[in-house]
Amino acid sequence: AKAKKAGSNEKQKRGRGRPQGSKNKNNRNVVLNAEMTQVQAMLQKLLKLIGDTLRPVYFVYDGAFGNNAAVQMTRQVGLHLISKLRNDSALYFKWNGVYSGKGRQSVYGDRVDYKNLPAVHLKSEETGKYIRTRIYQLNVIHKKFADSLADSKIAGIYHWTDSGVASWYDFAVAIYEEATILGILTRPVNIRPLRTEEYPTIAHRPAYSVLEKSSMLAALGYFPPHWRTQLRSMLKEILGRAGPE
Repeated sequence: AKAKKAGSNEKQKRGRGRPQGSKNKNNRNVVLNAEMTQVQAMLQKLLKLIGDTLRPVYFVYDGAFGNNAAVQMTRQVGLHLISKLRNDSALYFKWNGVYSGKGRQSVYGDRVDYKNLPAVHLKSEETGKYIRTRIYQLNVIHKKFADSLADSKIAGIYHWTDSGVASWYDFAVAIYEEATILGILTRPVNIRPLRTEEYPTIAHRPAYSVLEKSSMLAALGYFPPHWRTQLRSMLKEILGRAGPE
């Protein structure tokens, strides 16, 4: 029995490299799941509705679309995807060595070590309230993605919010005011502000903080609307679906 088992293991062993005759997998040929199919149809409908009025370039979605299929879905409608990957994703630098002239030229260089990113890619650093923030910009590749994961012209991490500044109290008051104007709310609501010490959390949060968006505005060339305008639009959409309560 031992001899038979050893023999079966030997059959499974093969030399280095891929089996003879194997072909590269085209990562652009993907099968979209139901959600991506629905989102793609919505994007196509939206782009048709917009026509030549605007020229959208990017589609922003959360980490649920941080995969190659979502990238291909977005590219199929002529847009680029802005999303995020898992914090342990296997990313690689492009190989930049000297080709020996034998065999296929290497594609992948060193794997990205998130704890030891090369200083040459550091774009900014700031420290406040015992928190250090470093922003890196680098062009990397993933073995399951068909293309590089960043446009070298806009690669990096960007903050995105609507224009304007507001606390949670300001936001709650604005919801009440806008909903009352639209007739969604028909009775008074008492909104009481809380001091930070009245709502303790495990995470230490600064008394005041806002996202700095100048790099995003410069890269995308788009100035987002005020958050209250967006709030009003969303409430109107809710009103259209459900009616006043």
